[in-house]
Amino acid sequence: MQQSARSVAGFWILAAMLLVSVASSAVPSPIYPVYAAEWHLTPLMLTGVFAIYVAGLLASLLIAGRLSDHVGRKPVLVAGGLGVALSLGLFAIADGVGALIVDRIVQGVSVGLLIGALGAALIDNSLERHPTLAGVLNGVIPPIALATGAMSSGALVQWGPAPEQLVYLVFGALLVLLVLALFVVPEQVQRRPGRSVLCARRSACRGARVDSSAGSSVPSSPAGPSAACSSRSSPRPSVRCSASRTTSRPAHSSPSSRASVH
Repeated sequence: MQQSARSVAGFWILAAMLLVSVASSAVPSPIYPVYAAEWHLTPLMLTGVFAIYVAGLLASLLIAGRLSDHVGRKPVLVAGGLGVALSLGLFAIADGVGALIVDRIVQGVSVGLLIGALGAALIDNSLERHPTLAGVLNGVIPPIALATGAMSSGALVQWGPAPEQLVYLVFGALLVLLVLALFVVPEQVQRRPGRSVLCARRSACRGARVDSSAGSSVPSSPAGPSAACSSRSSPRPSVRCSASRTTSRPAHSSPSSRASVH
């Protein structure tokens, strides 16, 4: 079956979104000397602004891929794209080092969500004629995007009007347009319950064990605690649990059974 035109278009939309989102993370760098001169920032302050971005990026990277496996790629991409656009808008109105730190935290978390989900979404929508292209773009686009963001930011700061606002507005507008373009991208992942659902089932099963050991019954399941714990509502790995055994050994057992017990 031939790949649909929507899937092909979605692939290139995702690649463009990866380029713009990573490039936006390098946009503030050429403007830091301007901030340092205006707000009398020390090198230690600028280092802290850089470091806080990395902390937010790494934290969100740890959960982005797994989160998109459960809720779908597009919800994570929309949240990440709007988050990056919001951070760029906050940069445009920043008035001190505190605002820079908040902006970089929002930007780092949002870019991490985008990178984690975009890498998986590119593979989901990989081109049938070039199946390895998704992996190549995942590795090639980020370094190119960093250079593109820094160079375009430096050019707009040097020759464009409003050097502390224009570059943020340009990249923010591009990200909003790409978020709207996600409507074209087909969702390849079906929603499924996550860890919270499994934890709730474990808690219910533990409660059933406690009730059965105390001699009480479970009203919600006429077959008893074991049936309540063994019910399944998703294809994910089941939570194994069983009710406490309340039956005792027969009073008169055969010699062979007594030997096997001892």
